[in-house]
Amino acid sequence: MIPMSVSNSVTSSTGPLYKGDRVERDLLIIIDADTVRGDPEEIGINDALLGLATHKHIKMYRYADDGPPPGTSTFEPEFWKPAAIGWLVCSESDPEGITSHEVTYSDGDQITDSAIVGGLVSHFARSLGIPGAGVLAEQCDRDSLLLLAASEIGADILVTARATLVAGRPFDTPETITIATPAEAIPMLGLHLRSTGEYFAAKTARSAFKFNKGLYWQRASTLYVPNLLNVTARAAQLARVRSSPVLDLFALAVQRRLARVFERRDGIWRLINQRQNRDISEDLLTAVDALLTFLMSASDALAKLADGVLVTDVAPTFVGWQKKDWLKAIAKKDIALRALFDASAQPAQALTVLFLLRNCIHDEGLDAVAVQVSTRRQETWIVLPASQAEKIRNAMIKLQPLKTWGVHGDLHGSSYAEIGPLIETLLVEMLAALSSVIERLGEILETMTMAPEPGSQSQVNEALLSLHIQWQVGLGRPLPELN
Repeated sequence: MIPMSVSNSVTSSTGPLYKGDRVERDLLIIIDADTVRGDPEEIGINDALLGLATHKHIKMYRYADDGPPPGTSTFEPEFWKPAAIGWLVCSESDPEGITSHEVTYSDGDQITDSAIVGGLVSHFARSLGIPGAGVLAEQCDRDSLLLLAASEIGADILVTARATLVAGRPFDTPETITIATPAEAIPMLGLHLRSTGEYFAAKTARSAFKFNKGLYWQRASTLYVPNLLNVTARAAQLARVRSSPVLDLFALAVQRRLARVFERRDGIWRLINQRQNRDISEDLLTAVDALLTFLMSASDALAKLADGVLVTDVAPTFVGWQKKDWLKAIAKKDIALRALFDASAQPAQALTVLFLLRNCIHDEGLDAVAVQVSTRRQETWIVLPASQAEKIRNAMIKLQPLKTWGVHGDLHGSSYAEIGPLIETLLVEMLAALSSVIERLGEILETMTMAPEPGSQSQVNEALLSLHIQWQVGLGRPLPELN
């Protein structure tokens, strides 16, 4: 997921989208009809975007360089000129005036007019590209006009595939508009809708498949840990055979704690997408600590499940993937499971990063710092504890470059991390680690249990629902589109 552009200026005319964990208003998006085409009844990324954008809490307007297509419905008030419904339209103003373009849009009930000050279009066009270097001057002007028109009406997101606009991010001004491709925009729409309390497995312009929160996050967890439900079902069988319900509870605990992780992640992104101040930074630190704790507890519950399946007779206090004596006991039962936590294995490396970050709560803890990233915009970054920073950086590098983690240093030797990249990379790596363990546990359980009975036949396209949920969650690379 990418952060939304939020100005830190108190004079911004656009009201906040989020306040704490609350949604303050509807999301306003502009879709570039020249580069983002689709049918909301189909199943591609563009189609999913258009389907979500029809929600009552999302206001969507289309834009095209040449204006709305012929036959577009218009709103025609008695004493005002007509306007195309659902379209953002730019027209040249009086060349003798102080504005260069008039900006008009209508939702079918009213018409709103605004204007772009003369000179701004050419000013931004110069920052978009160099004519003659693969970019035509006329195209830079058109792209600049689209950007300024969307900004002028206070849009939150401009969805486009124009190379000049996507490659030119971030712009110093306008401050409060986020330029996103369709794949980047869908997670922001999904976050907004979940923040209103609605969890769509899939949505088109005419139909919707809604889940309750628990089912939605269970489904999301199984996208990243595919064998989780199978292992849960087999653990329940084994628990009945051994008259030990604890196995079943540990398996369910993994699911529940992963759901809490995803919920905390949503809360973190809502905070990132707000004007930053001291209160927000404290809330972010709290949310990050909670996410780390729930993610570690999911790992611990999985270790207890593995211990219960293999019966090592190690005291519960000493059960954990980071416990060397317990891993020795696991090696005697299943060498393949133990091998996942050799020093060079991905699960061991991912757990090391999580363990170091989470255990900061026992020392000086994580801190936050305000970073000025543009003239009026601030971000809140995490300050890594000096006593653990080198260990954390070294563990991260074994998995991904520090840039991917959003980690920076300064002349004084301190280490800082952008919160968004930090939690996204950690989640991708830890979910991959948990998935490897679950897969091996599934193989072990296959020798001890019967295959779970299939559930009732679904009347919907399960692959489609999975695809749409992963697009909306926006964690890691999106799944390929269905054929």
